[in-house]
Amino acid sequence: MSWAVPRFDHVVTFAGASHQGNVRTSNEDVWRADPGLGLFAVADGMGGHAAGEVAARIAVIAIGNAVRTPEAMKVFDQFLETPTLDLRRQVFDVLETGAEKAHAAVLETAQTDVKRRGMGCTLDAALLLGNKAFLVHAGDGRSYLSRTNTTIQLTHDHTIHGTLVARGVMTPSQFPGKSNVLTNAVGRKGNLSVDEVFVDLGEGDRLLLCTDGVHGELGDESIISELARRGGPVDDVSAAIVAAALEKGGKDNATALVVEVGPRRVNRSISDEGLAARDATFAAHSLLLQGVPEELVRVALRAAIEVEFEQGDPVPRFFAGDRVGYIVLEGRIDSPSGWTLGPSAIAYPECLAGGGKGPELCTAGERSRALRIRADDFREICRSDVKLAAMLYERLATMLARANLPK
Repeated sequence: MSWAVPRFDHVVTFAGASHQGNVRTSNEDVWRADPGLGLFAVADGMGGHAAGEVAARIAVIAIGNAVRTPEAMKVFDQFLETPTLDLRRQVFDVLETGAEKAHAAVLETAQTDVKRRGMGCTLDAALLLGNKAFLVHAGDGRSYLSRTNTTIQLTHDHTIHGTLVARGVMTPSQFPGKSNVLTNAVGRKGNLSVDEVFVDLGEGDRLLLCTDGVHGELGDESIISELARRGGPVDDVSAAIVAAALEKGGKDNATALVVEVGPRRVNRSISDEGLAARDATFAAHSLLLQGVPEELVRVALRAAIEVEFEQGDPVPRFFAGDRVGYIVLEGRIDSPSGWTLGPSAIAYPECLAGGGKGPELCTAGERSRALRIRADDFREICRSDVKLAAMLYERLATMLARANLPK
């Protein structure tokens, strides 16, 4: 069934599948889809005596309650009328407030019921507005964006291993061992940290929100990509993803929620195309894309995800188990060598070529925005178009030669 989401420009179809797995005796995963709000969420509970399921349900209900308040609706309508960066951040504030309320509620419930001590959950939620998705993430669930020519992992695992990889201390290939312990989750002692992801959506795109019982079993991202992009209705897609996880062992609860973007149903008189066009212009003037035909620039940028850094933030060289490069859109990125990278500049171009092992990281000299491109997604885009691949790799080789960087 196709749904008309009130504040989203496209019709959507969605489906979720969940299974307790081949080992566990209960299912503590929870997924929720509310097309009336444009909200989709997955939570993976943890804690004995079914307390994990309680935490997961608290989380998805809290995020839904935060989105449906009159104050939140006003922010969403303002964003659609005038889609500025400030209003974009206010939309994320609404989602973060929901996650924080879930965190407080889970902690309070655990304190008042001894059987539920130590309960918690991961949380991945997506809100659809205009032609955008606003995602918040905590824990080691994952969100993916699947397109015709690439599948992009949007989130990274909040584990010791994931943190060490992002800081360049460990490589993705190093066995995590005990470093795979969660460092962030709803209900975990201390403050909750929520990652924000902002993506453009178009017809044919699919969002996949899943628990670690899916990605932990399937492992290879190419398998997840193939399953997420398979033809047929989304009911079959979500069921096939969970079935594949069970076939690989099914040692944990497994849940997959798939949201597919359908045909456009609304053409807005005002959109953020002005901002998007400016960003695309900065990207097109980068050394990586300079001189590339406009239609091929659009193809290349389908592998990119917009990210934001506060002043002083480190700019990771690894994300979601892979090396990454950045095209600066706004602000200033300071390199360890003393160079300043402004709009259109490329940070870590060597990472797109599979290199880049240095321990020193760039930092944001001020609040900055950039397009992040994972090396695997870069290669996938290149495999989809030979002409584009030749242009991008030629420019990449030129940049590396000029900078005398390791290839």
